[in-house]
Amino acid sequence: MTATLSTKEYKKKIVGTLDEVLKPAGFKKNGNIYSLVYSDITHFISLQSSMSSSASVLKITINIEMCSLQLAAFRDDRIPLSAYRNYNRRIGTFIDEKPDKWWMISNMQQADDASHEIRSIVSEQVLPYLTSIQATDDLIKIWQSGRCDGVSVQARQHYLKLLGADLPQ
Repeated sequence: MTATLSTKEYKKKIVGTLDEVLKPAGFKKNGNIYSLVYSDITHFISLQSSMSSSASVLKITINIEMCSLQLAAFRDDRIPLSAYRNYNRRIGTFIDEKPDKWWMISNMQQADDASHEIRSIVSEQVLPYLTSIQATDDLIKIWQSGRCDGVSVQARQHYLKLLGADLPQ
């Protein structure tokens, strides 16, 4: 008979995998949030546990976010800079065009499987994508192309106006 592991053990497995992938890429860790600072943009990759997780079942996803210092100048001062993000995406958008992907983990085999899948998506898709966005100007180019990566159509138009950039035709 095998002992039942707690969700803390499953989460520790996922965090260990994220450490192995993100730390060599230059990300620093603070809790479950990894960050990488460029000249005027910061990338964030965070592990989010669902409120529906229990003592025996861990439900997690990965968030990909960015903060532009140029856009942060326009933020509401009641929002601390450390919590300000103007680009939000879930890991599911990097696979099969799904808006969201949650892993349900209730044993170590599922933790291992989730860990391998997360490693693959982050290494092969998320990091290469983030590497292409190292400045606010990179976001402007994406948004001017008409793509709404990480933002709504309204937010894209608002951000482009704030930045004094041309809106897409």
